[in-house]
Amino acid sequence: MKRTPEPSRAQDSADELGAAGSGVVLTVTFLLFAYIPATFIGELFGNRGVPASPWLVAPVVGFGLAVMMLFEPYLQGRSWWKRVDDVWGALLMGLSVVAPIVVGVVWPVSLWTWLPPLVPTALSFVPIVFARWLVARWHGHLRKRQRPRLGPFKPVPRVGESDSGDS
Repeated sequence: MKRTPEPSRAQDSADELGAAGSGVVLTVTFLLFAYIPATFIGELFGNRGVPASPWLVAPVVGFGLAVMMLFEPYLQGRSWWKRVDDVWGALLMGLSVVAPIVVGVVWPVSLWTWLPPLVPTALSFVPIVFARWLVARWHGHLRKRQRPRLGPFKPVPRVGESDSGDS
């Protein structure tokens, strides 16, 4: 009697951790993009200051996305998945983008209400610019770490330097 190997628990926990990590990354990424229109639309409706509520609702949205992404691999194996795949994607996008915008407009929890108009909208670009700067620094760090120093990629010695490899 031949037994089929069962997936290990380590693999299952890695999948769950990956789903949770994907939920966090999606939440932060979409929140950064949704924060700008949430601030602008809130200003159009007369809200003063910088809304803090999209950031306050982010843990709830992140947990919801992580749970949805955790169950997605199980649902993809079902026969009816192809019919609901587009709706599932729209639900993920709606939860991650529309929810912070709606919460930012309806329940603004404004900070710095003394700021003049459009300054909060300009300030709402700061988190995404900072995130872009962090990602660029991280990619630069990875490129620097992956520079080959040995083998056929050994740098050509300059005039006056020894070829022995001693620095």
